[in-house]
Amino acid sequence: MSYAIVLISGKQLQVRQDEVIEVTKVAAEKGKTLIFDKVLVFNDGQKTVVGEPYVKDLQVEGEIVEQLKGKKIVVSNLTRIKITKIGALVATPKDKKIVKKVSKKTSK
Repeated sequence: MSYAIVLISGKQLQVRQDEVIEVTKVAAEKGKTLIFDKVLVFNDGQKTVVGEPYVKDLQVEGEIVEQLKGKKIVVSNLTRIKITKIGALVATPKDKKIVKKVSKKTSK
């Protein structure tokens, strides 16, 4: 059975003929035919063609069957920080000069 690996919405997807796939939202209406020309790999069951970066003169056509909403997910980006020391804040001589300048301006 033949398949192709196609770049759709920035993702590489393996597709077969008459297969229904879900991708991120595409700005088009139901029933519209889309043409994907960024085919990375094609296999016809006997021979595999690998593109450099894309296979020349080959495209994949698809039809929008339905626009739907997926399950809502919450994404939170976290950063782990290891606290190595807790102590008094130490001001450098350079920092003391800045503090004096600011305090002179505000004392008026």
